[in-house]
Amino acid sequence: MRHFFLWAVAISALCSSCETADESIFENQKASDVKLENNHRTLSDYDLYTSVVSSFEYNKTQSHYNNQLEFEQHVNNSVLNGSTYEAINFARLSTLEHTDATFVSQLMYSTNTKAAIVGILNGTFIIGNLTLITDTDEQNLIMTLYALHNDGNGDDEWKNNRTIAFAYGAQHNLTQAILYAGTVNLVQYKN
Repeated sequence: MRHFFLWAVAISALCSSCETADESIFENQKASDVKLENNHRTLSDYDLYTSVVSSFEYNKTQSHYNNQLEFEQHVNNSVLNGSTYEAINFARLSTLEHTDATFVSQLMYSTNTKAAIVGILNGTFIIGNLTLITDTDEQNLIMTLYALHNDGNGDDEWKNNRTIAFAYGAQHNLTQAILYAGTVNLVQYKN
């Protein structure tokens, strides 16, 4: 699986160097024709998240806790973060698994970014409001959260918690974003 992931990253990088500036990637909203446009063809944070999560195999013969620890190792082996090993803070994970949109106010983002995150969670986010966010990293985060939240998988509470967990982790680095959102994602396999 790890080799598959590394090959996928290598192929994506190779393909991205061959594209022109006129090419775009579009993410479709679940029930609408509204599209997000990303003028860069690099491996997006959403692509990396889905690749890491889909390449992890949940072992039903192990406890949920042991699967979480295995996922932690999987993420740290799959996402390059220098020499830093990111461990799960289980108290924070518990909060993220049982939170709601009010938690967003505690995040370290601009007011417009927090409003966009709440809009994504409530299904009221308007693509045009992306221009209100002036920080490029926060714009990319919103596009990632939008794709993550609208990927068609899971019920609303679970999707909201996964989206909030990604936003929480992204405050620190991409590894933590994938680690927390992916660990919240494991809840679907519990029991």
